[in-house]
Amino acid sequence: MSIEEIRSLFVVIMGCDNRHDPGLTTEMAWQAGIDSNITLSEASAAVVAHYAESRDFVMIADINRRCRAVAARAESWAYRGHEVASRI
Repeated sequence: MSIEEIRSLFVVIMGCDNRHDPGLTTEMAWQAGIDSNITLSEASAAVVAHYAESRDFVMIADINRRCRAVAARAESWAYRGHEVASRI
């Protein structure tokens, strides 16, 4: 994600946990830490899902883990769909 997208992600995060504006250093660390294939939309959904289940401040690892889990489920479902289609 770009720095602008990371800033947008922090808007979502700050809306959930009243965190203060993180500043450029933190934004750059998050940009480096979040998997490069994760989109702003996916990361935002991961933040909302995190706060639906936890009061802990969301961290980079939480977003990466949730997004990887969603991607793995989608891949598994796509594979199962392929198996079913190949049997028809």
